[in-house]
Formats: sequence, C-alpha cells, structure tokens
Amino acid sequence: MIENKRQFSTALIPYLQEFLTRAKLDKPELTQVQVPLDLQSAANKLGVGFKTSFGMGTPTVIPWLACFLPGQTAGKDGVYPVILYRRDNNTLSVCYGVSATAQATDGHWPRKWPATLVNQLPHFGHSKYQESFELRFFPSDELSNLPAISESFILFSSVDRAKNAAN
Repeated sequence: MIENKRQFSTALIPYLQEFLTRAKLDKPELTQVQVPLDLQSAANKLGVGFKTSFGMGTPTVIPWLACFLPGQTAGKDGVYPVILYRRDNNTLSVCYGVSATAQATDGHWPRKWPATLVNQLPHFGHSKYQESFELRFFPSDELSNLPAISESFILFSSVDRAKNAAN
C-alpha cells in the first residue's frame, strides 16, 4: 500500500520509464502507456489520473505525461502538471502545463496557474507549449535519473498543486 509521496514517486518510476522508452523511438506506438496497478490504486485514492500522449495519427515532437483531476483532459481548457519530452534535443521538463490544443469549455477548470506558483519560473522552451512554466529541466545526460524526475513531478503534482489550481 502506498502511504506517502515518496512511495508514490517510486511507484511512478515504471510508468515514467515506459513513457521515456517509447517517447525516444522514431516511430513510437501512439497508444496510452498502461498505468501500473499500484500506481493506479494510489492515484484513485488521491483523486488524480495519469495519461500519456505520443501524438494523434503521427508522432508528436513533444510527447507528454500528465496528471489530471477527475474529468479534466488536455483537450479542455485548464492547467495541469505535465512532463514534456523534447524529441528534437532529448531533454525533459517537469512543467506547470498549459494545453497547446485546449478548447474553451464551460469554465469549470482554471485557465492559468496562480501567479504565486509560477512568477519566477521560465516558460517552456518550445513554441508548442510556450505557455507552460518549467519547474525543472533535465538535460539528456540526466534522463536516466528516473527517481529525480519522478520526485520532481510528484512533489508538486499529485495533490497539493493540482488541487490548488482547481480551486
């Protein structure tokens, strides 16, 4: 049973590994990475979900792994924690994400991060997700440090920040 953020971070590593392995392929399979059962169970208890995207029809230049609140998707307006992998330079960023394709909905989800969270953070360094804020950058030589990537993502995404953004 997962009881704390560190255990949750550890449970995320196999999911993150599969995401990165597939994202680095020239022609990745475009289906979702299956969420491991222990991670899915913990996510259900916390009221969050995970989703990956490698493109729609053709591979995207920036595959992503995101954490959503119930009913939230990348296609609806809103903000969410996300890991963005740049295939062009083999780097990864843990971000306060803002969807590049969102369409306005009923206004249920916030459309921007609170300024107190993102004021001092740089924007993501690619035009596709330029509205997203980069919390932590991992150059190519640090991509094998899955515990650090996972911990960076979980520390701000799983409960505290995601729920604060929704309020």
